[in-house]
Amino acid sequence: MLFSYPNVWNTCLLILRERGYHIFLLGDPDESHSIKRCSWNAERNGMCFRAENPIELLGLVAIRDHHSAETDLPYWWRIEGPNIIAEIEARWRNMINANKSNGDTKES
Repeated sequence: MLFSYPNVWNTCLLILRERGYHIFLLGDPDESHSIKRCSWNAERNGMCFRAENPIELLGLVAIRDHHSAETDLPYWWRIEGPNIIAEIEARWRNMINANKSNGDTKES
């Protein structure tokens, strides 16, 4: 199983570097001089990406790779289709409601 956690960050950054992206931080350090308030950035051939962590950054670049986008046109990243967020949320709500109806108070 793989899940979003800081120990995955360096792998994401290595992939981005291997793909030719310039990776950098923007922002000011917090009170303890850490990078927690900074944004993670990647740039290549005029295409810029910004995220809160390297996992998100790699995900944004994956969208660019999916579309083979070469220029930063408005909404180049969009894919038309059904609202999958709403579908998954509806299934989740149905599961929660079914569990409550059966007396199960656990929420997944």
